[in-house]
Amino acid sequence: MKNNEISNLQVFDLMVKEGNTGIALATTLVDSYSTKQGGVIGFGVEKKFSDDASFQREFGFPGTYMLFCFAVDRKEFESTKQKFQEPTEKKFFIRRFYNTQFKNKLDIMLRSAFEVFENKIITETQLNEFPDIHEKATEAYYASGGKCKAISYSSTYTGYFTPTSSRENANVYVTDGYWLEVIEVKEG
Repeated sequence: MKNNEISNLQVFDLMVKEGNTGIALATTLVDSYSTKQGGVIGFGVEKKFSDDASFQREFGFPGTYMLFCFAVDRKEFESTKQKFQEPTEKKFFIRRFYNTQFKNKLDIMLRSAFEVFENKIITETQLNEFPDIHEKATEAYYASGGKCKAISYSSTYTGYFTPTSSRENANVYVTDGYWLEVIEVKEG
């Protein structure tokens, strides 16, 4: 299929999404046998479909209905179907919001723990791990003999963004001179 062509499956998908009644699915297998040319599979369908198929076969003209047969791998179908049933997690874009010069080794350790998230999209689960990441970096600093007092981890993200806020974002205060902005990514 060329990039600019629309596949039959894409058209079928759109018809189903639009609630179109001009598409039907038959899953009742009523016959199956082999011939020299391959195989023949028969499905139980409404009479209007079988009448139309007989017309097409007998006269060789296109009928009212386009008739297709798809063979779908059951395991792949179930695996793909599962994706539709799983709730999707919120996603967030993380960007540097405020940055001043490093003050000390603690600043460097905390920033390096969080810089890996800059300009990336992360899940809510990852965002909820930020306090633990902050705590572990701080503990590593003190274990290495550091004496500076760390600021407590702080975030304006509460688990949701209120529709009345002027911007749908939050801030994560990693150090007093390094903040990250959390921007919710809207699906669709």
